[in-house]
Amino acid sequence: MSASNVINSSNQIAADAILQNKDRVAEALVAKEFALHPELEQRYGAIGREKSLQDAGYHLAYLASAISAGNPELFVDYVSWAKVMLAQRNVLPEDLAFHLERMGEAIQGELPADSVAPAVEIINYALQRFPDMPQEIPSFIEPEHPQAPLAHQYIELLLRGDRQGASTLIVNAVEQGISVKDIYLYVFQRSQYEIGRLWQSNQISVAKEHFCTAATQLIMSQLYQHIFSTEKNGGTMVATCVSGDLHEIGVRMVADFFEMAGWDSYYLGANTPSQNVVDTLVEMN
Repeated sequence: MSASNVINSSNQIAADAILQNKDRVAEALVAKEFALHPELEQRYGAIGREKSLQDAGYHLAYLASAISAGNPELFVDYVSWAKVMLAQRNVLPEDLAFHLERMGEAIQGELPADSVAPAVEIINYALQRFPDMPQEIPSFIEPEHPQAPLAHQYIELLLRGDRQGASTLIVNAVEQGISVKDIYLYVFQRSQYEIGRLWQSNQISVAKEHFCTAATQLIMSQLYQHIFSTEKNGGTMVATCVSGDLHEIGVRMVADFFEMAGWDSYYLGANTPSQNVVDTLVEMN
């Protein structure tokens, strides 16, 4: 199957059908999954069915996004991530593959005929790639990476809950000559990847991950005196996360890089309704 990025109306119809019928498809999927393999209930305990239903909702949402974008690799990347995350929580890879197979069957049974083909095609494509997907992810901060010692110190402080120490470390590093761009690229970005990997591999809690992200956002704001000192070039950009997306730190970093390049950035934050984004673009034009 080609992984070309082709967006068309039939793809959007299929994606919308999955999202509109997500709960029904997930319930049909899990019912078939546990009926065919009743030992799953014993393997994963009383909440196994509930967890499988929750996971099915996530899988279907990502599948819909890949179909809408016309890009199967989006779903492949998600399945690869999920394979690692679930394996670290004692879910066998073969059980995930079995789950995805039942997903295709549930879609064929629950969705209109014109919505089935794009979904099943992408699921089958991911299943073909499944055996080569890793079950663990190496660290995002290796000794050869720029500013690796600083990034390791930064993460250690955050994981200890020492937000003040992490802030002092970064502010001192900038005052000693490390550029804000390097701090963003090699400390903040790499540490966010690594924090995500630690959660994915079940080494830290969601609460710890959220603390580290919130601390980094606060420390970023303490560097704004350096970011906003750049001479302006007349350009203006609007940066935001679309409706439903709460992961704002990445786009905030992009906005700050534009500021450092002389642009005026208009940062709207997370979960901005689509119409508000359009209205802002018109207003800023």
